[in-house]
Amino acid sequence: MKFTPAGGEVSLSAAVEGRHLILEVEDNGAGMKEEQLDSVFERFWQADTSAAKKHNGAGIGLALVKSLTESMEGTVAIESEYGKGTKFTICVPLLSLPDEAEVTADGTEDPLTRVHNEARIRGALGMAENRRSSSEPFVAVGSSVDGSSSRELVLIAEDESGLRRFLKGEIEEMGCGVVEASDGTEGWELARQFEPQLIILDYMMPGMDGITLTQRLRQNDSTSQVPILLVTAAADETPRIHALEAGVSDFLTKPFTTAELRLRVRNLLDRQKYQRELGVINQELRVAVDERDVALEEIKENEARLLQAETLSSLGRMSAGIVHEVNNPMNYVKTALHALRMYADDVEEKEREDFEETVADAEEGVNRVIRIVSDLRSFTKGEAVMKEDISLSETVENARRLLAGELKGIAFRVDVPEDHRVGGNANQLCQVMVNLIQNSAQALEGTTGTGIEPRITVSSTLVGEDYVKVQVQDNGSGIAEEDLDHVFDPFFTKKEVGAGMGLGLSICHRILESHDGRIEVESDPGRSTVFSVFIPQPWQGLPDGEDLAGTVRGAPPEGPLDEAEADTADLQQAWEK
Repeated sequence: MKFTPAGGEVSLSAAVEGRHLILEVEDNGAGMKEEQLDSVFERFWQADTSAAKKHNGAGIGLALVKSLTESMEGTVAIESEYGKGTKFTICVPLLSLPDEAEVTADGTEDPLTRVHNEARIRGALGMAENRRSSSEPFVAVGSSVDGSSSRELVLIAEDESGLRRFLKGEIEEMGCGVVEASDGTEGWELARQFEPQLIILDYMMPGMDGITLTQRLRQNDSTSQVPILLVTAAADETPRIHALEAGVSDFLTKPFTTAELRLRVRNLLDRQKYQRELGVINQELRVAVDERDVALEEIKENEARLLQAETLSSLGRMSAGIVHEVNNPMNYVKTALHALRMYADDVEEKEREDFEETVADAEEGVNRVIRIVSDLRSFTKGEAVMKEDISLSETVENARRLLAGELKGIAFRVDVPEDHRVGGNANQLCQVMVNLIQNSAQALEGTTGTGIEPRITVSSTLVGEDYVKVQVQDNGSGIAEEDLDHVFDPFFTKKEVGAGMGLGLSICHRILESHDGRIEVESDPGRSTVFSVFIPQPWQGLPDGEDLAGTVRGAPPEGPLDEAEADTADLQQAWEK
């Protein structure tokens, strides 16, 4: 009926000739060519081998007819004329019941004869039952598969019900669960629904063929790694290459044996299992490697902190010695300059201008040395952190006023809410703000005439209930990436000689550490730099203006200045006045 067009005719006849049953099936359909007749009973042979064939089929129907007929000691023959029709003739021996039972002299049936006859009858009935059950209609399992089962699940997408039933039986005997699809479209839906461990596809299916389905499966995240076994009767290389390009894992070429089917299925299932196990191991290794990397990074950071602490300690001792040795000579120099100023009127008028310029140059040099000594003293000694509740906006405003001269021509914007308060030493935190804003102003010196509006923004945000984050951002020259790890190192500077010692950011770092805070930097060279400062919020319940004497954390203990330092401090204050 498959190859007989609408309006055609299919006739069946049965006759007994001697001890044989003759069955004939004849049609006036498409017929076959003479050279095809020798192949029609071969397993998986098909006349139409195109991927989008018009008629369903796997090429096992006639092979099954031949096998069943021969199992009954019969024969099957074919006659066909291309374009006119085909006739199949089956000849099988009749299954007869026993003749008259042999009876013993006393009128009873001989026991051996009875057993023999019963066996023949049971055999006949069993063959009929097998033939009946094999012809029952096929019911696809579809979504009735238990998704909670631990068995490996195999999806079979095959349009020929006979081959699909055969594959299902063999795979179930291997202990696997099976989901069946009658075409490629249904296979696509079931593959996404059940996510099987193996997919078996027929190369030729109506609608969506095996290659198209493979391509879609490989593009889907949930099925992209599932092995695919392609069943094909194509022996040439081209379709195999296309299949491999689409992502097919292995081939099962018709005709195939049961042993080959099971071996290929088991190999692919084992490979999928090992890949899943390997994926779990890889994930565990990635976690272990990440943990190791984090641990190594922490070790490196601790080593860097220890090295920095040792370096700072050494520099501190050296700087303390320098401060002590420089202070006393500076006292004499400043006193001498003051005396020279008093004698200015005694200098002849034509030489007075040169005299005053010389003294001014000397004073400028002395002031530079004083600033250096002051920075070194701040760096080496530090101050005990007498914490109090401080208004952050007032601290930023104080820093702005101190730097008003340097901020001329710079768009300075402050976005610090008045209710943002921090706990710490007002003078030290003001020094941090001054250093950071001054650093940004110096980074903007090269923007004049470039068409870029120099800009500095100071903003703050709350970080949980513990910290206030203050950011000082500019659109200046930025910091080179290789310098970012060194900007807080003492004496690190890229400025010209005489423009600074490179202690400003180091002092900020030390002050913030003594406040249990921290400082970070990000920079886009040539475009911007952002310094982020994290300062603890005031302790809860602290009255406004009350300091926290005796609650110093991480700061060196307070102690009296030595005589030379005290003299220098007094002279510096007098000179500034």
